[in-house]
Amino acid sequence: MSWLKSLVGLQLLLSVVLLVPAAKGAETEMKPSSEHPIALPPVSPPITAPAAPPKFTIAAEGVIYCRCKLPGYSKAIDGAPLPGAVVLLKCGSQRTVWAAKGRTDTHGYFYLQTQLKYKSLSRTCRVFVLWSPVGPCRVPRRYGLRGRGASLMFEKKLSDGYNTIALYTAGFFEFGPVKSRECYLPS
Repeated sequence: MSWLKSLVGLQLLLSVVLLVPAAKGAETEMKPSSEHPIALPPVSPPITAPAAPPKFTIAAEGVIYCRCKLPGYSKAIDGAPLPGAVVLLKCGSQRTVWAAKGRTDTHGYFYLQTQLKYKSLSRTCRVFVLWSPVGPCRVPRRYGLRGRGASLMFEKKLSDGYNTIALYTAGFFEFGPVKSRECYLPS
């Protein structure tokens, strides 16, 4: 039994001896030894927001002419450009509609664009001429334009890396008077 008492005493002495250097070491800077290096946790990459999906833009262009001898009249097309006409690009169904509105420039040219969520809606796009600034040039001369608008034909695809623009053409719009004598070239 005495040997048991001496064994317990020895264990108690060893535990006290081992605790004292740890307490002193806590006051000073601990240096890693070559036997037990301190491993840092791996650094995770910074959290970034997911990239936004690329935007898809439908753009439509076209030219509006009036079959009257107005300023800018050309014999080749038997018409003059119609500046200031109000044009509407409308895409989508009855539930969801994307639209853009604009005016023609001095050459009768228009360029309109709208953001779409789905590329498939591009086939539902139509161009409407809402208003003509010249009185006699309000009647569409091309069959099918009355109320239904003009369908678009794909021209080319443009991209800047983030935005994709699908450029369509509505072609030429011809307007004119009900009676040809209403057309004249102002002096």
